[in-house]
Amino acid sequence: MSNTASSPEDSSSAGIRHQSSVAGSLSAVANSPSPASSPANVASPPRRSSQNIWSRLFAGSNKDKHNDRALISNEGSISDHAWKGMNANTPKRVRLEMLSNLQESPVYRTFHGQTQRLRANSSLFNLFRNGPKREEQSDTERIRAVMHNRTLQVSTLEGIWHEIKDALEIADMREPAVRLMIDMTEQQYKQLGLALRHTFFEEINKLDCGELTLRWLVALSENGKNPNGFEREMDILLANWVVCVLKDDDEHPQALHVLQLVQSYIKSNAAFISEENTVKILEQVCRRGSQGKSEALTKECLNIVDSVLKFSDMPRSSLFEVVSMVVILVCDVTNYKEQSWKLAKSLLTSQLGHRTFKVMLRILEIDGGIEGIDQKAFERMLRGCVFCLANANWGTSQIDTVRVITPALIIPHMQKAVAVSESICRDVLFAIRRLILKYGKDLQQITWLAIINLFERVFELVDQKFKHNQDCEPELHELLRLVEQLYKDNQLNANPDHLFNLIEKCSMHMKDVSVLKLIEYRASNINPQVVDWIGQMKALIEKYSTAHSCERRSKAIDELQLFYNKYRICYESELVYQLMLPILAETHQEDNNQNQVRKK
Repeated sequence: MSNTASSPEDSSSAGIRHQSSVAGSLSAVANSPSPASSPANVASPPRRSSQNIWSRLFAGSNKDKHNDRALISNEGSISDHAWKGMNANTPKRVRLEMLSNLQESPVYRTFHGQTQRLRANSSLFNLFRNGPKREEQSDTERIRAVMHNRTLQVSTLEGIWHEIKDALEIADMREPAVRLMIDMTEQQYKQLGLALRHTFFEEINKLDCGELTLRWLVALSENGKNPNGFEREMDILLANWVVCVLKDDDEHPQALHVLQLVQSYIKSNAAFISEENTVKILEQVCRRGSQGKSEALTKECLNIVDSVLKFSDMPRSSLFEVVSMVVILVCDVTNYKEQSWKLAKSLLTSQLGHRTFKVMLRILEIDGGIEGIDQKAFERMLRGCVFCLANANWGTSQIDTVRVITPALIIPHMQKAVAVSESICRDVLFAIRRLILKYGKDLQQITWLAIINLFERVFELVDQKFKHNQDCEPELHELLRLVEQLYKDNQLNANPDHLFNLIEKCSMHMKDVSVLKLIEYRASNINPQVVDWIGQMKALIEKYSTAHSCERRSKAIDELQLFYNKYRICYESELVYQLMLPILAETHQEDNNQNQVRKK
């Protein structure tokens, strides 16, 4: 070493000279003449020297290749070096590194990849780009992880498990250990015996419902299709996981994946699911699905119920929760109506069809709501029941197995639901309108009686509640007009007294055209064969000749005149003294000049 310190200029000059010497050496190698073009008396440069240069520049580390190859053996097992690296007595850092080496992703080392790194120095790249390619395949081949490129022996897999199972109890080593188990389960699936599969499942059962645990179970069971070794225990685990991910209103990050796994398991292994766990799953699924907060989660809830109905046996105790969820979601026109209605049809056409029908009728009779369901959801439930019952019985999607249940049985239950809200009342009236328009000519008398009783109940609500008056009264008058038209066309297969009794009872809310028909009908039914026939006619005329509109009073006078002309030949004296004089005596109270003249 010189006693004089070198200056920065000297160091820079030395660096430049060093780079020049390296570049000169590389240029000599790259520009050396090929054997074909060199003179005969000039020997070709040794190829080995150029290969050494390229190997040093582009080849991977021999140490890395040695480490990768040291993990595997030719007998389908792993080396002693790998066994020692996983041992519980090995330091934690070494164990983590070994777990990573056993299941890390593949790495590529290619000539092109190395030349890309040289593009920063264009002169050096131009110097090397025409250089000889490496011929050793080992320098460019893909280095794969042990689990991906070898079929290990069963004893080796069991040994790996026994070496690292204690790592699952250590917090900072649990994740790499589980990842290795996932990789080993996926890549060595055919080598796993029943005992090892059951051992893995028991370990999964001990862990919480996290992302890696779920991935491990999916890999072990082939997404629920192959639970060999733990088929009688998996339903318990899945039921507990469903409760775990759905019990809170906040969405669990693994909720959707758990429901998808449950659905796949039900489709492939429904025979192994006990009724107790089916009830447990359906309870949580229906409760969460009724909320309709997450579209993806709600649709999966509907899919699970559909899978239980198709591939398993629907528990009778869960039918109420299932029907409640379906009728709530069928009101959501945007997202769930079509899927919910398909599920409702499946329920109504299944062996539980009549039970489902009875559950819907029972929901319509509930007063004051249901515990655990808010008022809005309860109203949607009632509206859904009205829609499903009407659509299945006389709507556009009729179900033959349900049509044996007549409208006369359904409508009285709807009568109790109309008082809950005006929206339910409006839906009920719309359903009745469809029934009258489609089957009005064929309805039986008992059905008409139920319809008239429903109309009477709605009129009472119109009197009592302003919203019913505002939203439902116009629709009700339109329905009565349809019924009156059927009566006029002689197509009403019912006693007209029921219709006109309703009109008379609600005459203050009825339009004049309906009341005029009422007066005409009542007068036509009074004759000398009726007890106190003159007294009944007098009461009818007096009722509508005062405190009513001019049209109604005029109609009453017309009917009085027709009645007198019809029976005066035989009963003129009785009609004059008992009917005409008492009524005409109050002519001075008539404020309409035309009616007053007619009375005189």
